[in-house]
Amino acid sequence: MAASYYMKLYYEILDDRKMAKLPDRAWRRCLEIFLYAGELHQDGVLPPTEDIAWRLRVDEDDLAEDIELLESVGILAQYGEGWLVAKFAERQAPSGIYDQGYALHREEVYKRDGYQCVYCGGPPEHLDHVIPQSKGGGHDIRNLVTSCARCNLSKNNKDVKDWYPLQDFCSADRLRNIAYILSGENDDLCQVGAENE
Repeated sequence: MAASYYMKLYYEILDDRKMAKLPDRAWRRCLEIFLYAGELHQDGVLPPTEDIAWRLRVDEDDLAEDIELLESVGILAQYGEGWLVAKFAERQAPSGIYDQGYALHREEVYKRDGYQCVYCGGPPEHLDHVIPQSKGGGHDIRNLVTSCARCNLSKNNKDVKDWYPLQDFCSADRLRNIAYILSGENDDLCQVGAENE
């Protein structure tokens, strides 16, 4: 079985009336089933109920009740001897360079950034979007940098040019490096760097 570390789960699930009406146990079971479908790499095709029960370590009769409920709201459908998660393959399909090459990007970014936080020089624990996603920053490798947990949490969705100069570890050299990574798209970062020399 191919290694897989994540699956996509969409925010729309929070507003889905079908999901909202599910009891807590069925909600949990639904998420477990999504995870199992991702683990199987069969485009949402699941084995028979007894096999799912064994994998999830739950009582088969309880699972059958939950599956019946999930089927009644259109989340699962009978598929041969097993089950099919509705729209699973469509929702898990790569939707851009981020999904197609995340692991490759991650290693490239760590190597490019010298296996250290670009902001403070500490150990890299996260990938950070220099231009936050909430402000239009993409998943492009030129917008991703290595970051320690402290810097990533502190920066959050702030612009680097506003956040970085306020840090006690602010370095003009590091700021120039970040601007270089962005390929000059944020020339105002270099201005901030010059002010901190």
